[in-house]
Amino acid sequence: MDVDTAFDDKRFREVLGHLPTGVVVITAITPEGKPSGMVVGSFTSVSLDPPLVAFLPARTSSSFASLRKAHSFCVNILSAKQEPICRQFAVSGGDKFAGVNWSPAPSGAPVIDGVVAWIDCEFERIDEAGDHYIVLGRVTHLATGVPTIPLLFFQGGYGGFATTSLVMGASADMLHSLSIADRARAEIEALAGDVGFECYAQVPKGDQFVVIASVFPPLDAVPPWRIGMTFPVVPPWGEVFMAWAPRDEQIAWMNRIRTPADDRQRILDEMATIRSTGWSMTVWRSMADVDQISGIIAEHGHTPAMERQVAQLMRSTTSVAEVRSQEDVGRLDGHPTGSIASISAPVIGPDGELALMVNIHNIPVTTPKPEVQRCIQRLLEATARIAERLA
Repeated sequence: MDVDTAFDDKRFREVLGHLPTGVVVITAITPEGKPSGMVVGSFTSVSLDPPLVAFLPARTSSSFASLRKAHSFCVNILSAKQEPICRQFAVSGGDKFAGVNWSPAPSGAPVIDGVVAWIDCEFERIDEAGDHYIVLGRVTHLATGVPTIPLLFFQGGYGGFATTSLVMGASADMLHSLSIADRARAEIEALAGDVGFECYAQVPKGDQFVVIASVFPPLDAVPPWRIGMTFPVVPPWGEVFMAWAPRDEQIAWMNRIRTPADDRQRILDEMATIRSTGWSMTVWRSMADVDQISGIIAEHGHTPAMERQVAQLMRSTTSVAEVRSQEDVGRLDGHPTGSIASISAPVIGPDGELALMVNIHNIPVTTPKPEVQRCIQRLLEATARIAERLA
């Protein structure tokens, strides 16, 4: 480990640059009634009681010299897509708001369109700290904006944020799974064309499952936006995957997700039913909420907040229908559901472990039972052929 006992400004910036920082634009309305703004990479929260935040502008900043004349300011947390706005506000002089759409915060300070969040503040105090100021602000109003990933500054460059639990990594296991999906794709495409509904394939990845193939019926001009999305393996949806794991792995899984003691035997029984049946049917009281969040993730990117919302919805609004045979499809008459989320069947690999989960997705509840039964039969035939290809 290299330890510098003497260092210059360049070395100081280089080492400190290994800590990623958020990027915000501080805005205000000057006493002359003009909008003012500056880019800051040193914004931080300070206190909950009272609610205080801080940022550290350079003492030589002409932008801060203008901005500090105001009585209040607004912190605009930029999204990863707003790097051009960041660079526009980082330039000294000129009209920084040219071409930038904004609306007034309660204080009147500009809230830039498309930001992740904004925080309206009154100046609390300004202290000198070396060649910078420490500006304390008392928060008066705040709100979230576009639910997307923030802009970060790291080692002299700009980028975004992604949590590893929501990103499909290029590990050896994942590359193997993608190879399996490639060999299964023809069968999945044929299945989607036959049943007339979206079909997709998933693989387990730790305590998540990843969508690695998605096919819509030929007449549906819908891009496969689910590919690459990861979802938490939580009951009851996770039972569809964990049903094919050995008993000790099922117990370890329930321990990791802190399953209440009163629920454990029921979950074990449900997984045993799924395994003995060879397929499962998962129902949602409302698909709209989950699909809405999935659509937001597809458009704006994965965030930890979205992961928590998906996990909560999957815990609270899904259930595995207790269907043990084709004839039991009729039992759905009394099930409290507004739609069938998915019919799932596993592809067991040559090693006897779950290789792929194939799903027929979002079958309308108005679909006649004979058609649902036909979908199940076609799904089982497709997964059997995929297993033969893998063997």
